[in-house]
Amino acid sequence: MYPRASVNKYTAIIQLLRVIFVEALSNTNTTQELAPISQTNIHLHKSRDLNRVLYISGVALQQKKSQNLYSMNFAQEIACYLWANYDQELKVEIVSPGLIYIELTPHLLAAFLQHFSSKEVWNEIKIDENQSTSSHKYSSSHQYLSLSKGCLSQKLINSHGSFALQYAHARCCSLIQLAAGEEFINLGVGSASWAIIQPSEIPWLKEEGQLRFVHPAEFCLMSKLIETLDNLDNSFVDQTVKWENIALGLSQSFESFWSNCRIWGEVKINNRELAQARLGLIAITRLVFERVIEEKLGLTAFSEF
Repeated sequence: MYPRASVNKYTAIIQLLRVIFVEALSNTNTTQELAPISQTNIHLHKSRDLNRVLYISGVALQQKKSQNLYSMNFAQEIACYLWANYDQELKVEIVSPGLIYIELTPHLLAAFLQHFSSKEVWNEIKIDENQSTSSHKYSSSHQYLSLSKGCLSQKLINSHGSFALQYAHARCCSLIQLAAGEEFINLGVGSASWAIIQPSEIPWLKEEGQLRFVHPAEFCLMSKLIETLDNLDNSFVDQTVKWENIALGLSQSFESFWSNCRIWGEVKINNRELAQARLGLIAITRLVFERVIEEKLGLTAFSEF
């Protein structure tokens, strides 16, 4: 069963949560007392907790400052709306003095992972040229950007984080091609040539509804990918983001994942669904790597070294 919160038109989880918060604020009993509400002024950030995908909002405290509202009561109003309308997608908790904790359920996470691994989402991504370090539009295909040497700063060329990310991207490409060559998965064509189209739905969830992942490195990589996609969201770009640091952290998370989470051999034979879920995570990782390398670092995302 798919979540009631449609994920198909979003390329970052934080986009969806901002929309949900605006909806909740518009349906509280104190709507007429609120300061003007828009997605851009919703206080929301992702927690560093790697064991769960958790977001924290201070919107109730924010409104208290501007409208003299009692923040805990207002947070309760917002939470009641979320409990009534998004109980299958979000676990909501109120924390004094009025913070709202939003944890994504496995059900919603699986929907997002499937969405991020689909060919459609990457075909729809458009790059704002004013926010891109490259003058080229982003393409979800594996065609290389034709960047002149003058576009690449020596700092980026020599950056350990940049090289590590490029190497990790090439590793992802190799693993996906190997799986396709063994007919364990099927890939798309054209602009979706790196997207997994078979299985049509990757088995992200176990029968009991929990994520299929079993190792902390899997959850760590998933969390890093979600955080990076949030930062890539051009609607609310943070100009203070240090993309070389993000690149290094992302590549380290992938290396930890690959060192601890096998796909071939016994895993492929005895736990086919887990192997496919891990390949799905690698496919998403490759796409996120490509976006960071080309959009934010202004480099070419090579598929092999």
